[in-house]
Amino acid sequence: MRNLLPFPLALLAAAPLAAQAQQATPSLAVGLKGGASLTSLTNRSLASNRDLCGFHAGVTATRTFTRTFALQAELLYSQKGTRDEVVVGSTHYDNRQRLHYLDLPVVARLHVGNAYLEAGPQLGLLLLARGHYEGPGPGAGAGDQTVSDYFHRVDLGYVAGIGYQVPGGPGLGLRYNGGLLNAVNNNFSGSAVRNRALQLYVSYQFPR
Repeated sequence: MRNLLPFPLALLAAAPLAAQAQQATPSLAVGLKGGASLTSLTNRSLASNRDLCGFHAGVTATRTFTRTFALQAELLYSQKGTRDEVVVGSTHYDNRQRLHYLDLPVVARLHVGNAYLEAGPQLGLLLLARGHYEGPGPGAGAGDQTVSDYFHRVDLGYVAGIGYQVPGGPGLGLRYNGGLLNAVNNNFSGSAVRNRALQLYVSYQFPR
């Protein structure tokens, strides 16, 4: 994750230069977006964790300053979490932790025609965490329970991605979402457990 940090920082640093290089033509557009997410909770000691599929969806507001530079704010419902597969003999037990977040990313976009690069910070607010657990032994069975108390309510992270957006029309994008804070309460692993997600989405901007 540390290797990814210079990319969004460099993109944000270059954004004002790109804005100055073009004649300003400010405009504002609202839109919708949604898509699939591949997520996990990760640190150095969680080698057995697997990716968990989910989705995200929400609304966007894009302020275009020039032909090459824009800022976009989003309000998204995002499913995150992880899977942990436990093997006992020939039996596989699938344990899952599903985290429900309200995410608020603000990204700077550099456009080349309708294609763009984007990066920026993101604030996440945990709405609910649910766990599904399976285990071996008589009476162990499977069960679902609320596990929100085991996770911090606030998460701070970053996003970086690429995409293609038709002004006043459809778009398609791919984004990486990385957490910067420890997401777990009472973490005894010795290193921070962070959210991460790879998101593929479609979007639509309403004509201005």
